[in-house]
Amino acid sequence: MRRERLIPISFLFLGYFAFADNNLNSIDDFENIDDFKINFSKGDDTVLGVDVQYDYYFDFNKNLHSEIGYINKQIDSVENFTLTNIEGKKGTKIKKEEISLSLLYDFPLFTVGAEYEHFSSNKEQSGYYKSGNSYLPYDHHIDIKGDRVNIIGEVNYSDKLFYSSLKAKVAPKTNLDIDQNTKIFPNNVNGGDLSSSSTLDLSYKIKGQLMANIGQHFEIGVEGNYEFTPYAYQLKVKDGNSYREKRQTYDKKRKEYFSKVCVKDFKILKDFSLVFRYGKSEVDRTGMNSVKENIFTFGIDSRCTEL
Repeated sequence: MRRERLIPISFLFLGYFAFADNNLNSIDDFENIDDFKINFSKGDDTVLGVDVQYDYYFDFNKNLHSEIGYINKQIDSVENFTLTNIEGKKGTKIKKEEISLSLLYDFPLFTVGAEYEHFSSNKEQSGYYKSGNSYLPYDHHIDIKGDRVNIIGEVNYSDKLFYSSLKAKVAPKTNLDIDQNTKIFPNNVNGGDLSSSSTLDLSYKIKGQLMANIGQHFEIGVEGNYEFTPYAYQLKVKDGNSYREKRQTYDKKRKEYFSKVCVKDFKILKDFSLVFRYGKSEVDRTGMNSVKENIFTFGIDSRCTEL
């Protein structure tokens, strides 16, 4: 199902709080912000990725804070048909979006809290396949939306030379909604529409980093992410000259690892650092080949200034 997408309201909302508050006259006025970042990414197939995080400590309790996160990625690729024994090519556009809101409490050695997360993935595929002596068009759209509540635990360590953190998010259940529209011409123009819902089992995300101070202006280190989600939902697949529903079950595992450089102490960005990352992303799905991608990110980050 094709949908026109406007600039997300959540992104404007983040921008308002980060830069447009009338009570903030300069970057020095960000007294309650412990961690703010905005990063842009470019991968082998990634057209553009944006990652924004805004962390706000409440005046009535310095240990209690709220974190708003927003992630947007767009991917374009062209590939051969791989799941069926036919000749043809398909172009794929994927738009992924993730919005999260958490409430966290800091203890002396660790942080705990809960987070509401909404994510979506809109896939549009168009291409052709060979049938007899003719090449016929193929059109497939699937829109996936999910909601879950994550339990969060984080451990941080910092001194004059090193900063390290390890953060885990665990979701006992995930609610998933699927909308599908598939047209395989000429015999199956209609019939490939389906809306379904399902509940996924336990999923989790783990993120860690280790940074070292190598002078007044630079920090270097490594960062890694691991994500596990078990998917289960209904989809319509081609069966002769008609469609039939088939349950899709697979485990999705995403691994990312980066080398990271922070450049500090800019007059324009007094409380922020320029951050550059380069690394790899690998996605494994049960019964499918791994998808690997080189990724470069750049942006600003306030946490690097802690060292």
